[in-house]
Amino acid sequence: MVDPGVLCQQHLLGEHVEIHMLVGSLLRGRSIKGFLDRGLLEPSAIYTRHAALAQEMSRRGLRHQSELLVV
Repeated sequence: MVDPGVLCQQHLLGEHVEIHMLVGSLLRGRSIKGFLDRGLLEPSAIYTRHAALAQEMSRRGLRHQSELLVV
């Protein structure tokens, strides 16, 4: 994965919202089998990636107020 420190602000915020969308889909019971079958997603990295993105957002002076819901 790309170091959040080298992402432009648009990509940093975009990836952050995509993680929240992914977790929302999981909570609604949607399948992510296709992503897993193609190796496009590392489920074990969701929480640590969110934390890294949130930390970078804070470092840049952006407010992070959206905790990741438990799946």
